[in-house]
Amino acid sequence: MQTLAKAIIQALAFLELSDDDIVNPGAAERATEVIGNTLSDCSDEEREALEKVLKQERRALKAAGAAADLLEFYDTFMENFGLDED
Repeated sequence: MQTLAKAIIQALAFLELSDDDIVNPGAAERATEVIGNTLSDCSDEEREALEKVLKQERRALKAAGAAADLLEFYDTFMENFGLDED
């Protein structure tokens, strides 16, 4: 399940952070909304897998000197996609 979580996170990061000349902004927004709506149906186990992968990947990205916008994406992922526990 963690491999799938990682793939989803990476795909969403690509859609959110790619320049407009790489990904059409309208298409990226529509795809992000569709994926986000699907994620709203996550089970507790799936949500936990996402959280675990986000923490692991963020640590690795920070250690590798990743850009601030990518780190922020990882920091705010759960909240931005309505998956936080609030």
